Amino acid sequence: MKSVLFLINPNSHDNDEMLSLISTAGYKNLGVFSQNLKEVNKSYYIGSGKVKELAANIFLIEDKDPVKVIFNVELNATQKRNLEDELGYEVLDRTELIIEIFERSAKTVEAKLQVEIAKYRYMASRLVDKEANYSQVTSGSGHNKGEGEKEKELTRRQLSAAIRQKKQKLEKIKNSRKTARSRRISSAIPVIAIVGYTNVGKSTLMNALLELSHKVDSKNVLVEDKLFATLETSSRLIDIYGFPPFIITDTVGFISNLPHFLVESFKSTLEEIKDADYLLHVHDISSNMMSEENDAVNKVLDEIGVDGIPIIDVFNKSDRLKYTPFLKDTFITTFKDKEEVRDVVNYIWDNISKNWERKIINVPYEYDFRTLEHDNFVIEKINKKDGIKATVRFNPVYKHKYKEFFMN
Repeated sequence: MKSVLFLINPNSHDNDEMLSLISTAGYKNLGVFSQNLKEVNKSYYIGSGKVKELAANIFLIEDKDPVKVIFNVELNATQKRNLEDELGYEVLDRTELIIEIFERSAKTVEAKLQVEIAKYRYMASRLVDKEANYSQVTSGSGHNKGEGEKEKELTRRQLSAAIRQKKQKLEKIKNSRKTARSRRISSAIPVIAIVGYTNVGKSTLMNALLELSHKVDSKNVLVEDKLFATLETSSRLIDIYGFPPFIITDTVGFISNLPHFLVESFKSTLEEIKDADYLLHVHDISSNMMSEENDAVNKVLDEIGVDGIPIIDVFNKSDRLKYTPFLKDTFITTFKDKEEVRDVVNYIWDNISKNWERKIINVPYEYDFRTLEHDNFVIEKINKKDGIKATVRFNPVYKHKYKEFFMN
């Protein structure tokens, strides 16, 4: 499959992100064209002269196989149809491209249902434009207009019925997920949800944590250098020697200007975030648009109603920088080295336990110190003649078990 990309008011981040989306969707892009616009053309979005110029350019580069023309904005039904008529090629807008990627990436029943709901919602939104256009064309002819509206209304009813059916199936899955979440929430083990812009390394971190936990390969999550490689939510128990255990949940990556109906469709998955004790926000420190990407993540978190959950910031991909910047109260790493990943775990627990009571203890060697480490966060420990001297932040749930070892 081949494509050409047309950028409205382009910037380097938009260009890179759209090319990544196009590659993820499986297209070979043949060229990039653009136009700076102050006003949107109602008929084509871009100027009519630019449409003719684009058609001529595609004709020159087309390589036998037909191409799809992909825009970095959302087109209404009228603009899309007019562009296809003038260009002679199928046109996709940014939202259609994302839905296409979601369809390819969906593996589980839940993800497939969510993508189908999103697709139907997008189709329903297109009907509004078609109906408005039809009314304008047929004004003054009551009979034809009425027949047209009946046809559109029938399609809308069919889409609404299909959405309801899919949502009912999704609700059953959602209820089973709620049961599993309630069991995790009632546990003393903290639940951490990984959030971040798409392709920042969330799944890479999760697999590195699983490896340190000595989990079997079948429990690993998919890692690809593609946008939206992860659509399913995966929760895993991370139990690394020397640290208390925690549950970590990988979530779908966010992206700028994610259409509301896509967020709405994936709410059952994203609700995992709302039930977490902490959010682990992974950033791509090598991105030139990190600030904008963070804004996009925060926008989605606001949209799903996440509020008041402590956030732990980790900055990934420092190996792509010539110089590592100093950022106060942050952790900068690469997730590539086991020791670095252990440092991430230490940083996570340093944040989780910062309000726990800190004590210096002396534990006899005959005592099972591993259990103490498993229950609490050990900052440092030193082997002495009469036992292990350690500085520990005690989990309030388990603190009473270790009072006999407290030192003044």
